[in-house]
Amino acid sequence: MDRFLSNAVNRIDAKGRVSVPAHFRAVVQKRGYAELYALRCLDLPAMDVGGLDLLDRYEQRIA
Repeated sequence: MDRFLSNAVNRIDAKGRVSVPAHFRAVVQKRGYAELYALRCLDLPAMDVGGLDLLDRYEQRIA
């Protein structure tokens, strides 16, 4: 299974968008995600981005 384990510092543009790094987009495309979810990390000053599996992991942590 391909994973994106990295970090990137990006800015939010005037329309509220954040660009997604090319190597992250490649993993997203390979996994066939139709949607991405961006959530504030629960224990770090960061964002977590992923598919429905990310939402499942968050639900397990906060249950």
